[in-house]
Amino acid sequence: IRRKAIRTAAINRWPGNDIPNFKKNKVAVDELNDLVNDLKEDCSFPPLNFGKEGIKQHILDVLNERRRHKRKGHDYSQPDKRTLKRKVDQGTSSDSTSTDNDIGGSSSASGSSADHEEIGDSEETNNSGDTESVEESDENEDLDEDTAKLVVCVAFNAIQISQISRTQLQSSAKALKITTKKKEKNDLVKIVAEALVEKGFVKV
Repeated sequence: IRRKAIRTAAINRWPGNDIPNFKKNKVAVDELNDLVNDLKEDCSFPPLNFGKEGIKQHILDVLNERRRHKRKGHDYSQPDKRTLKRKVDQGTSSDSTSTDNDIGGSSSASGSSADHEEIGDSEETNNSGDTESVEESDENEDLDEDTAKLVVCVAFNAIQISQISRTQLQSSAKALKITTKKKEKNDLVKIVAEALVEKGFVKV
C-alpha cells in the first residue's frame, strides 16, 4: 500500500511526458526532496528500515520505468486506454442499472420486506462467524510456518522467502525490539511475522 501511494504521488507530481532528470538539476532535486518529506510520515515503515531513502529510491524507480516506456514510444500525455475502458464499462453498468430500476420499480418495492429479511439473516451469519473467528484466534495465537512466511514476504514486498536475508530479518527484529541472538532464519521469520501482526503492521 505504501509503495502504491508513493507511485501515485510521483506520477501526480510529474505527469505526462515531462519526466525530470535529476543529474545537475537543482530545481528537480529540491522538488524530489520536498515530495519525499511530504510522504515520509505516511509512507515510512520502520520495521523494514524503509524511510526517506527508501521512499526516494522508489520514486526514482517509478520515474525511470516511465522514462523507459516513453523511449519505447508510450505517450503519457494521452489518456490511459485501460482507464477509458473502465469508465465506459462503469457508464454502461450504471445505465443498465437505471433501466432495470425504471422497469422493475414496482417489483422492487413489493420485494423490499423480503430483501430486509435476507439482510437480517446475513448479518446474523456474519456475527456468528466473527465470534467463531475470534475464538479460534485466541486458541491459536502462534502463526503456522506458511502463514509466517507469507506475512514476511508481504512486509518485505518479496515473492519468495529466499529473497529475504537473515541480516534483513535481524534488522527488522531489532527495529521491532525483539531479541534475536543465535536464531536460525526460520525462527526469525516466525518471530518477525508474529511481531508484525501483533503491532498491526500486517493484518492476517
